[in-house]
Amino acid sequence: MKIIPRWFCWRYSACGNAAGHFGKIPYNIAERKADYTNPSEWLPFEAVTLQYSRGHYDGIGLVLTEGLCGLDEDHCVNEDGSLDEEAARHIRLLNSYSEFSVSGEGVHCLAFGRLPDGPRRRGNHELYSDRRYFVVTGRKLPTSPGSVANREQELLQLHATIFGEVENCPKIPDDLRSGVPNPPPISQEGEGEEDWISDKKVIELINRDSIAKRYWLGNSEDINPSRADWALDEKAGILHQTQPDANDCVISTVRTW
Repeated sequence: MKIIPRWFCWRYSACGNAAGHFGKIPYNIAERKADYTNPSEWLPFEAVTLQYSRGHYDGIGLVLTEGLCGLDEDHCVNEDGSLDEEAARHIRLLNSYSEFSVSGEGVHCLAFGRLPDGPRRRGNHELYSDRRYFVVTGRKLPTSPGSVANREQELLQLHATIFGEVENCPKIPDDLRSGVPNPPPISQEGEGEEDWISDKKVIELINRDSIAKRYWLGNSEDINPSRADWALDEKAGILHQTQPDANDCVISTVRTW
């Protein structure tokens, strides 16, 4: 995903909606609210991580367009960490890079391909190919492949599964309708130690984040505990980039200080 030059930093909106949900507002390199449909405002990964490291942002996101599609499964993670059966079938069918959402209650999947014309949302299931951006957390599902895969036929099949059959869409094999075993984990390749950021540096950058710092120092009575916890963990995950197991080490260090 790093080679795709369509990134943004984002912040939570200052006010929530009637349901108490806070929007995720993208910002451009000038630190102004961005138009994520405008290619001139897109940033390469290196630029957006540098911008993020300066603080004052809640995360980073990636624009869906030019063949990059995204599956958004809301409220599909059970209390025991397992996935809702229907969402799990969709994720297994797509079999591409998948990660937990910011809330930890949903899953985002990314894949290259195209979608037929038609609906894009049904209940907790959303499937997009353009005019959207996805927040990226780096919190990969244990069974997820480590990269975004080409899934042309699977995307067509998935669209038909969620929204019904469309013209010229291949039929879905019975074994996929009934569910198949989880795909084995696939390690990320081509990323070496030269991309790593030290624990000391990550902790320094965490300390610049207002929410994460207040949580770290134990002064979080007026902060949503879940949001504070994710701010701390997500900051470590994004900054470590190529060290998927480093979060536990950093967060453990932080919480014992």
